[in-house]
Amino acid sequence: LTHLAVQVFSNLHPRDLLTLARTCKRFRAFFLHPSNDRLWKAARESVHDLPERPPFLSEPAFINLLFFSHCHNCGKPNIRKVVWKWFARYCPGCLTSMHVFVIFSKRVRGTC
Repeated sequence: LTHLAVQVFSNLHPRDLLTLARTCKRFRAFFLHPSNDRLWKAARESVHDLPERPPFLSEPAFINLLFFSHCHNCGKPNIRKVVWKWFARYCPGCLTSMHVFVIFSKRVRGTC
C-alpha cells in the first residue's frame, strides 16, 4: 500500500481499523503485520481516556478487546462489559461457564 494510504490509516478511529482488517485477506495481512503496530498505536492514542495497553496484548488484540463488543467465547453481540481480570468479554451464559471452569480448575490444581 502507498505511503498516502498509511497516512490515512494512521488517522482512523480504532474501530475503523478493526473493520478494515476484517475486510479481506490482503487487508488482514497488512493490518496485522507487526510492522504496522504503529497504525494501531496511533489510532488508540487518538482516543482519550482509554486504559493503558497491557504489555502481553498486541495493539490489534487490545483494540479488539476495547471496541469489538461480541462475546469472546460464543460471538454473541452487544456485550458491553469487559472482564478485565481475563481481558475478554463474555455474555452472561459464557461468563457463568467460565466461572465454573475457573473454580473447578483451582480445585483440581489444589488436589494434585
